[in-house]
Amino acid sequence: EGGLRKRANRKVGTAPQPDPYKIEADAAVLVCWRNSVIPGLAQTPEYALAIVRGNQETADVRIKRQAILTRDDERGPAIVVFLIEEQVLHHKVGTNETMKRQLEHLIESSACCPTSRFK
Repeated sequence: EGGLRKRANRKVGTAPQPDPYKIEADAAVLVCWRNSVIPGLAQTPEYALAIVRGNQETADVRIKRQAILTRDDERGPAIVVFLIEEQVLHHKVGTNETMKRQLEHLIESSACCPTSRFK
């Protein structure tokens, strides 16, 4: 019993885990698929704030991540493919004005950002 209990109580998965934000920030190409909300890299500040239920710090982190879309360094902007289920476009997040701005943002982004693709 003692040996089995000791083995069961050992920490599993203690190897250092990669930082997903660092991986994303360094990426050259990303594919974002969502079936319930607009991906964070395509969210407006208002939409992000509604998703995180008013937590401004968390919303700011989401928006700050979008810097990879307009990077101006040797890597250039990341190429991002957004695969968004149609139901996401109909799912109301926040106010009507929040949704209006979010949908306008998606339209503008798909027209003006050559490294972003929406499907």
